Amino acid sequence: MITKTHHILAKLNEELCEDLNKNKLVRTRAFFEKLTKIKRLIRKCINNNLCSFCGDSVYYLKGNREDHNYGTEYLVSGLCPKCQDEEMKETN
Repeated sequence: MITKTHHILAKLNEELCEDLNKNKLVRTRAFFEKLTKIKRLIRKCINNNLCSFCGDSVYYLKGNREDHNYGTEYLVSGLCPKCQDEEMKETN
């Protein structure tokens, strides 16, 4: 379920990546304001038990010991196990 939060997250992420790719000079304050907004939106997704990337429900991670690593990463990034596997796989 993609929400308004996900659209805002995607837009902020694209802006930061574009600035980086273009080697654009960005004021430190503006950079940290965007990062703070992203972190707040990710926290909002986590509080609503949603993946911050795909919008899928991740309520089943809570208390599931065998998915401890996925659960720990979810609490940091807001990514569900499927998105974690896709986004963090090694490139050879």
